[in-house]
Amino acid sequence: MTDGNIPRDFIDAYVDEAKQQSAGSKNPSTTSTYNQLIASVQDLITGGSETTANSIGQTARVHKDNSVIFI
Repeated sequence: MTDGNIPRDFIDAYVDEAKQQSAGSKNPSTTSTYNQLIASVQDLITGGSETTANSIGQTARVHKDNSVIFI
């Protein structure tokens, strides 16, 4: 973390929240938290990839009848 208590990104914010929740717990589970973090990051990456692929596909569909090809 940088700038005191300001998280740099999603992972910093997630880890900070997990630490706060486990501090008040009698039986903290770091493995579960780690697995949840990995799943969340995978969802973010997959969602971004799918959105990009859909955007490229729609652009190609819209411009398929155009005789001029821009590269």
